[in-house]
Amino acid sequence: MKHLFFLLLLCGLSVASFAQTAAQDVVYLKNGAVIKGMIIEHQPGEKLEIDIGEGRIITLLEKEIHRVVQGGAAHVSDFSTVDVIYLTNGSVFKGKIRYETSHQLLLELSNGEQLTFHAKEIRDIFRDQRTDAVVERPTPDFKYYTLREPQLPKPKTYEFRERGWFNVVSFSLPNGFYLGEPQMGIGIHNLAGYQFSRLLGAGLGLGFDALNLRQGEYVASIYGEGRSYLTKTRTAPFVSFGAGYGFALPNRDNGIVKSQGGFRWHPALGIRLGAAKDVNVVLDVGYLFQSATYTREIDFLNRTEIREVDFRRFTLRFGAMF
Repeated sequence: MKHLFFLLLLCGLSVASFAQTAAQDVVYLKNGAVIKGMIIEHQPGEKLEIDIGEGRIITLLEKEIHRVVQGGAAHVSDFSTVDVIYLTNGSVFKGKIRYETSHQLLLELSNGEQLTFHAKEIRDIFRDQRTDAVVERPTPDFKYYTLREPQLPKPKTYEFRERGWFNVVSFSLPNGFYLGEPQMGIGIHNLAGYQFSRLLGAGLGLGFDALNLRQGEYVASIYGEGRSYLTKTRTAPFVSFGAGYGFALPNRDNGIVKSQGGFRWHPALGIRLGAAKDVNVVLDVGYLFQSATYTREIDFLNRTEIREVDFRRFTLRFGAMF
């Protein structure tokens, strides 16, 4: 009788020991909590139910869960098939997918280690492959994952050279009136200088303007110009002021046999488009004052006309800055 009691006690201890060492499922929560028990239902992306013993069942939402370790699950080596994960960096992992959502999955390796991969890391997924098979990457499984993120255009940056040499080539339209009629002139200019800072630049300009096309009154000019860019943005307003001397040009085709130039000044308000370090587009509106004297021979009247003129023109100027 004593031997029978001892045998029953030994069996009971063995069963208790086995129960205590039986593998458990472990759920790690994002708040740091760890829950152990037996998972009785897991709906990826929604919820998980785990029995923690004595009939107590806890329901967890997927958004609360950091990762799940199923302690009672067999190792990969115990399965006839494996899941193969190809990462965007070229790495390849074989194992069993334990759970997955639209954002991440948990893969268990053959040594029992469990790894979590995010969707943006994953390039291809091949499920239920033979453990000894070499996967050649057939059509990838797009069931859950967006395997390649869209290539967004790089944002344009501010690269304007606030300090250094610059050159501006521009065309101008000096508009005004002559004898009560509107006149549109044309001109071309080149300004070369140095930008000391965003707010201060200075240069030397050369230009040619046809201020009165009908009368053939042309001016070649040399002047100094300062400019200031008001904001540190891709599209920036600026102000400029130029002052110098305009050489009135003779034009025998129009009867101008003698000419004399005069003082020139030109304030302007404009805008710089773009902030590249190589080329920027510049537009401005200004006011041009240019004095000149033209001596014209009038053949059919057999007399000479001397015309002193102060050109006052609103100008539209557009060009490229290098």
